[in-house]
Amino acid sequence: MIVILLKDVKGLGKSGDVVKVSDGYARNMLIPKGAATEATEGNVRNLEKQKAIQAENKKKELAEANALADRIKDLTVVITTKSRQKKICS
Repeated sequence: MIVILLKDVKGLGKSGDVVKVSDGYARNMLIPKGAATEATEGNVRNLEKQKAIQAENKKKELAEANALADRIKDLTVVITTKSRQKKICS
């Protein structure tokens, strides 16, 4: 049976991977625990849409981070504090 992993499964794959497993393992272990779903056409299409949305969001976040880095690149921060002198006995 071909399934889409919804959670990371040790020794099998990461979330979002499409893997082939035995029918019994899928029906008795992965699907009831919510770790996988059957890879139907609709589920595969939904997975592809989600991956596309995540990739777009990562691009936006990277662009925002670069813009912020450009804004703060030339800033100078000065921190002033009071200090106490300790008397050292000789």
